[in-house]
Formats: sequence, structure tokens, C-alpha cells
Amino acid sequence: MLIGYYNNKYPERLASLLRKISHEIISRCRTRVSLSDILYADSINIKASMVALKESIQCGVLWKCLYYRTAAAIRLAYPSSPELHWTFDATSIFAQTDAFVQRCRDLLEVCEGQIQFRRKSYTTAGDNSVSFFKGLRGQEVTKSLVAIQNQFDNQISRLCDLKYQILDVRLSHWHEDFNIFKNSVKDLEVMYTNMISASFEGVNCMAEAVGVLQIFQSLAKRDAIKRCVEKKNSDLYLLFIHDVEEVRREFDENRRAPPLRNDEPRWAGSALWATALAQNVEHSWSLLQAATYFMPTSETKEAEIAYKALMGVVDEYMAGCYKNWVGSMGALDSSTLQAKLDKPLMKRTNHTDTTEREFLAVSTFNVKGVFLQCNFDQDLLALFTEVQYWEKFHGEFSIPYHAHDLYNQKAKFNAMREHVMRIVDAYNKILCDLSAVERRLFSDHIRKLDKRINQGLQKLTWVSKGIIEHYVNDCCAHCAEIYAIVRRFKEGKQRISHQCRLASSMLLLQIDKNVTYAHDIFEATQAARRTEMKRRLQQSHEITQLELRAIFTNFCDGTSEVLREWREFVKEIDSQVEAALRQAVKRSLQALSRAINGDAMSEPQTHDKLDPSC
Repeated sequence: MLIGYYNNKYPERLASLLRKISHEIISRCRTRVSLSDILYADSINIKASMVALKESIQCGVLWKCLYYRTAAAIRLAYPSSPELHWTFDATSIFAQTDAFVQRCRDLLEVCEGQIQFRRKSYTTAGDNSVSFFKGLRGQEVTKSLVAIQNQFDNQISRLCDLKYQILDVRLSHWHEDFNIFKNSVKDLEVMYTNMISASFEGVNCMAEAVGVLQIFQSLAKRDAIKRCVEKKNSDLYLLFIHDVEEVRREFDENRRAPPLRNDEPRWAGSALWATALAQNVEHSWSLLQAATYFMPTSETKEAEIAYKALMGVVDEYMAGCYKNWVGSMGALDSSTLQAKLDKPLMKRTNHTDTTEREFLAVSTFNVKGVFLQCNFDQDLLALFTEVQYWEKFHGEFSIPYHAHDLYNQKAKFNAMREHVMRIVDAYNKILCDLSAVERRLFSDHIRKLDKRINQGLQKLTWVSKGIIEHYVNDCCAHCAEIYAIVRRFKEGKQRISHQCRLASSMLLLQIDKNVTYAHDIFEATQAARRTEMKRRLQQSHEITQLELRAIFTNFCDGTSEVLREWREFVKEIDSQVEAALRQAVKRSLQALSRAINGDAMSEPQTHDKLDPSC
């Protein structure tokens, strides 16, 4: 009733009262807003300033809503008394309030810029450096952020240098100055989004991409930059989907024949291959799941479907490998196991797998069934490897009892195989060092060695107890003796060949260039040369005889076949000596011919001067 009275009797006074209320609201809100906290870089109280600005905006809006609500209530209370209704000019009452609310919104945008471009909301005073980014492009991204911050600092400095009170709504210069600031901020947003896009270039690792996106997610405060980060969020899920498709393509191409190493088992190796493919995808998915700050998108559901489909296929494939392995062991019971172990320790073969040199020796001489080979059952070896690899799944696939029980004996069988391989290596090493002809010469030695080894080829099996180690040591000792004889034989042949090479390089004449000899001096020089060459040849002959006698001590008690091979060997040495002597005579005569007749490189020269008195 009082309001209606004043409205009827003194409308100008009531309008003036309402304007004064608006002015008082503006005055009180101005005391809450600190321009220094908003503009100056040495302050970290930006959040408190934003709260004060938001409360001031809310106060202005609520005051205006309260006015219109009161006016509507008066109209409802006095519908038949229009003279009591509030028909004031709202513009005159709220012009400055609306301007102040807009000014607060502008300053709120300045605060958002401070948070976005200068990170004032989570840094301490004087510490707004950029140290987030690492890696190859980390320095480049950091420089871009610093450049953006510097440009924003210039705009803030411009606002700080204004010569008027920013919160004074009666001054209209602010609109022009703020528009300049707002346009600059839009340019900085474009630079910021371009920097975000550039930071993902060359990022192929999901962990790195998630790390970069996490940093920008925490830095994004303005709507335009948040939208850019959300777009990169979608791109990250698309990258994950692409990785899943690549892994699925590789899996489908190789699932029938996985690229396994030679030492990897067929079934467990295939399962581990599939697991390795899935592990990379699983790790990437765990990174995406751990990034709870990512906003869900349509690509998120698509990525989850692709991931679950791949893992389902891989799990099914591994289960199939396990089923096939268990099925392949169906016939392995105690009786078949005993049969596989009741085999001789070694067998004869026409090749050896120990070295490439041994393989070449076999290929050269085409000898069948002379080498030794460890005769441990290959199916049991495959079983050991399968169990070892299936255990890498840490209980996901159970090992059948009989396979696990046999695998527990792996160490014992491996030790036995290592002992047997000592004989195999030592025996094959002897054969590989000998040519086919030399093996006939060493036939007695090899025959005696075969008698020692024969027990492991016929009687001793993998279930024999107690005597295998003694048998191995005995065979290895005899192999070492025979190999020592072979090495002495080889070294003797090399020394004889060396003497032949020395003999073939001898010059039986001594003719010096550009020297003219008197007849008697020439004859004396050649006689002395012949005497020296004869002495050297005799010395070489004695060394050769000594070497042959030393070698012959190993074959003197041999059979007639061995003695026949020895005679053939001596004939071969004689042929080498003869060829060396012929070569020495040939080289000497060629040197004499060049001295008398010259050659393409020199003219004939006079070496012998005759005495006219003769």
C-alpha cells in the first residue's frame, strides 16, 4: 500500500529511489572486485576475482529480476488501479546496472584469458614457466606456449596502462579497448589450436599421444580450445581403432603359419605370438581407460567394440592352440613314453648339425652313415619346449599331469643329452678334419674308436642308470687321443708342404743385374750358389724325412690296408717334392734366359767378359 501511495503521489521520488538502489548495488560490487588481482601478473588470486565477478553479475541480474517481479505483483494486486502500477522507464533505472554487468562479464573473460594463456589459476607467484612437454617436439611446443604467453602479456599490459577507471560504467572508452583485447585473444586461440595440432604430428606411440592430450586437457580452459582438445580426443580413439585394425590384419594373415623362431614350439609359440600382438593393443586400451578426464565420444564406443572383438578372436585362437596341443599328446601314455626312452643314446647319420664346416665336409665327401647324432626322441624335446612355453601364461592354461610329470625330469634328460653330445661333437670333429682319403689311412684308429662308442649305439639307452657318465668320459678320452694324432698328422703335412714351397722358390743361379763377371769369377759365383742350394735342399729333405718318420709311428702297426694307404700317402709326398724341384729348375732356367736374351721389360745384357789372352 505504501509503494502504491508513493507511486501515485510521488512517482519521481520512487524512480529516483530505484536508481539509487542500482547505484548502491554497483558501488558495493565494485568494492568486491579487485582490478589488481585480475590484471597484474604478480597475483595468484585470480579465482577469488572470478568469484567476485560472478557474484556481481548475479547480483545485477537478480536486482533486475526482482524489479520486474515486484512490478508484476503490483499489477496482480491492483488490477483495477492502473495508477498504482509501476510504469517507470526501466532503461533509466537499469542502464548503468546493465553496463556494469556487461563490464563484469568482460573482466571475467580477461580472467579466463589469464587462466588459459598465463596459467594463473594453478601457479605460484612468479612461477608460470612451461615445463610440461618432453620428447622430440617438447621444446618446440614449449617455445610456442611461451610466445603465446608473451603476446597475451602485451595485451594485459595495454589494459593496465589505460588512463581511466575500468569499472566506471559512465566511461565508454572501454568498449573499443576491450574489442581490441577480444580480437587479440581470438587470434591467440587460433595459434593455440594450431600448436595443439602440430604437437601431435609424428606421434605414433599411443602412450605419448595420451600424455600429450592429458597435458592439453588440463591446460584447456576456453571453449574454443576445449573443442580442439575434444577433437583430438576423438582422433586418439580413431588412432587406436586403426592400430586394432592393423593388428587384426597381421593376425589374420599369419594365424595359419605364425612367424616363429626355430627354437619356438608350434602350439605354445603360436599362442605367445598372438598374445604379443594383443599386448600392444591391450596396453593402449588400458592407457585410454586410465585417462578418465577424456570426454566420451561416438568413437569411444566404436573403439571398445573393435578392442573386444580383437581380444575375443585372440582368446579363441589361443584356446584352439591349447586344444590342438593337448590332442597331439593323446597317444602319449606310460607305454609309449617308455618306448621313446628305450632307444640307443646315439645313431649314425650322413650329416651333422654341429657346425657349417662339418656340413660342408659331408657334402664334399658324400659319405653315408659315418657321423654320430644324439638319438633323443624329438617328440619329447618338442614336449619339453611346449610345456616351458605354456607355463609362460602363468596358469591360464593347465598343463596335463603326465606332461608336467615328464617335464619335471627335463633337467635330468638335458644333462644326459649334454653328456652324449660331448661324444658326438668329439667324434664328428675327428671325421670332419679328415678327407675321404685320410679316413682310409686312419681306418684302424677310427675302427678302435668305434668299438669304444658302439655300446652307445646298441646297448645303452636313456633309461640306463649309473654307467652313462663313465661311458662318456671313457669315449671322450679316446676321442681326444685320436684327435691329437689327427692334429699331429695335419701339422706334419703342413710342415712338409712348407718345405716344398721353400724348395720351389729356390733359384739355382745367381745373376746380378748390371754386373759383368770375369769368366772365372762367374764360374766361382755359380759354384758357390749351387753348393748353398744343395745344402738347403738337403736340409729340407732331412726335415721332410723326420716329419714322415714321426707321422709313420702312428701307422707302423696298422693293417695291410692302412700300410697300403701309407704308401700312397708317401707317393703323394714324393710327387709334391718332385713338383717343387721341377719348379725350382724351371724358375732358374727362366731367370738365365732373361739374363741372356732379355724380355719385354729389359734389353739383353753382358754378364761374362772373356779374357783375350785365352
